[in-house]
Amino acid sequence: MTHKLEVIARQTEVVDGNGRKIPIVAVGKSHFPLGFINYRIPKCDIAGHLKDIQNLSMRNDDVLVCAFMKSGTHWLWEIVQMLLRGNAEYETKTKLSAMIDIRTPEELDAIASPRVLNTHLPVDMLPSDVLSKRISIIHIMRNPKDVAVSLYHHIKAMAPGGRSYPGGFHGFLPLFMDENNYILYYWFDYIIEYEQFKNRHRQFPILTVFYENLKKYPKEEILKIARFLGTRSDDHFIEEVVEKVEFHKLKMATEILKDDDSAKYYLGGKSFIYRKGEVGEWRNWFSQEINTQMNILIREKLTSCRLKFKFTP
Repeated sequence: MTHKLEVIARQTEVVDGNGRKIPIVAVGKSHFPLGFINYRIPKCDIAGHLKDIQNLSMRNDDVLVCAFMKSGTHWLWEIVQMLLRGNAEYETKTKLSAMIDIRTPEELDAIASPRVLNTHLPVDMLPSDVLSKRISIIHIMRNPKDVAVSLYHHIKAMAPGGRSYPGGFHGFLPLFMDENNYILYYWFDYIIEYEQFKNRHRQFPILTVFYENLKKYPKEEILKIARFLGTRSDDHFIEEVVEKVEFHKLKMATEILKDDDSAKYYLGGKSFIYRKGEVGEWRNWFSQEINTQMNILIREKLTSCRLKFKFTP
């Protein structure tokens, strides 16, 4: 973000734990699966689209929700929409309608201000305007064990061209843990680079929210977000928002009220935005051996990181 990222795309592959090859396009440290590019990226041109994102014109009143995949982006996006509008009504569209990763500059430009944009992109791929215009960022993070489980189920449910990932969880996990063999972004680098950006730009308007805290202390966390944004923050309103964004209510609202154009990309034509939303579900999926390996990886990769993640309710 501090300088123009050289966008050079090269086609290669990653390999899951069962030896299954997955074709990707690598741009810098990002690994975009071909299925994702062909069905979600404008004109199927990842390099051109990333250049468009770097040059995206941001507005001074934009808010950018940033998160690694399956870390609470939809949830936080809905909260911020309610806070900025000053009412606890659901948006009729999902956050995908304002996601810079998959929308053209023209589509994003058509959104009325104040825009709540969102992205899963690493910090060095954000629009240059974000830094120069000091765009407010809210970054939500979730513990990597639950992210890995949720991401696996999400990818299993996705079926671009009618084909979904056929492997099991243990076969998928190396695509999350291996720093040289992953899909989309490497979680550890992603998290550390956002923390480094925040440390380098201490006066920059960026708020860090933890998924687990938002789940356990929703009123306190939503109040913190409201104060960061400078929006209405009276008790009655915050309690209304808390009630409306309970997981099961958001899931139902998405299924019944929202214009969700993502459903066509999932098995059975049914959206898979919300699954369980629990803290600690990883315990149902991690063997003792895998948990030990992940704990070692967390200690090694996050040694210099000040972030503290919670792994149980």
